[in-house]
Amino acid sequence: MKTSLLIATTAMALAAATYSAQAACVHRTTGNNAVVAKSMKLPPLAATPADRGSRNSDSIVGLWHVEHRLPDGSLYFESFEHYHSDGTEFEFANINPILGDVCMGVFTQTDSKTVSLYHIGWIFDDSGNPFGTFTIEGPRKVTNHGAKLKGTFDAKIYDADGNLLEEDTGTTTGERIAAP
Repeated sequence: MKTSLLIATTAMALAAATYSAQAACVHRTTGNNAVVAKSMKLPPLAATPADRGSRNSDSIVGLWHVEHRLPDGSLYFESFEHYHSDGTEFEFANINPILGDVCMGVFTQTDSKTVSLYHIGWIFDDSGNPFGTFTIEGPRKVTNHGAKLKGTFDAKIYDADGNLLEEDTGTTTGERIAAP
């Protein structure tokens, strides 16, 4: 009986030591779960509102192809971000959908061309079980007459008890995707 208990305890300890978490929309950059992201080349985009003389081209509202890069220039992740006029944001990240590639956020307008984004999502372990949460915060500024987006991000990954596991910062750039 003692031997069985010892084996079971050892197996549980080994499983806990190798336990890993995967974050939706973001990913680990340290430890055994570090992922190397690769940017995708999109087909030619439709003309932007700035190209068509839109009256509200400085608004962030609309669809964007966005890249988030770490300070060393490596791609953290890329996504399609959709900003809604009610202050909500929806993101579809270019990551494995099994890990959770859809996230949501809210934003507030800080000036005519800039918003402050607060984005939140779930984190899952390698088996798809809930593990914790993550947040992404940072400003986004519409530039180039509404055709481009730039800003910074602060991504934080938390376990189920709210303990900070990892924090990454970097820059965000984007290109508006307009209807043809």
